[in-house]
Amino acid sequence: MNDNSYKVMLVDDSSLARRAVLHALASEPRLEIVAEAKDGNDAMRQLEQACPDVVLLDIEMPGCNGIEFLTTVRQQHPARIVVFSDKVGPEMPITAEAMRILGAHGTVRKPLFSISKESETENVTLDRDTRAELINAIMAVLGDDGLMAPSSK
Repeated sequence: MNDNSYKVMLVDDSSLARRAVLHALASEPRLEIVAEAKDGNDAMRQLEQACPDVVLLDIEMPGCNGIEFLTTVRQQHPARIVVFSDKVGPEMPITAEAMRILGAHGTVRKPLFSISKESETENVTLDRDTRAELINAIMAVLGDDGLMAPSSK
């Protein structure tokens, strides 16, 4: 890990979504995925060891969902939380304002993913605009507003 990069924990029950985000962030030198979790319980177990600067959090997951994780973690850990869900948006059931009230530092709408078959493996990608929106949302809660410097671990 580079001293100037931020540590990201990805929490999403969809392995497809996790792969797409991993692929999207792989070429961003300011961000490094340090942990992946399939639900809130898995994320809680990994949180202290991973010590992320930001948690990219889905809302709808089995077991401990994103809202339960958000309300528990916001008072126990300094990580910034960006909600990454297809249920968040102005016309959606969960508004960005509601997520902020619950303790999220930012929100970004989860897109549809494109899957291409390259040789024997599937490649899951985000389009360029979605990748930029995701990175901008993460950077906005971390560095662009001057609220937090990268971890020194």
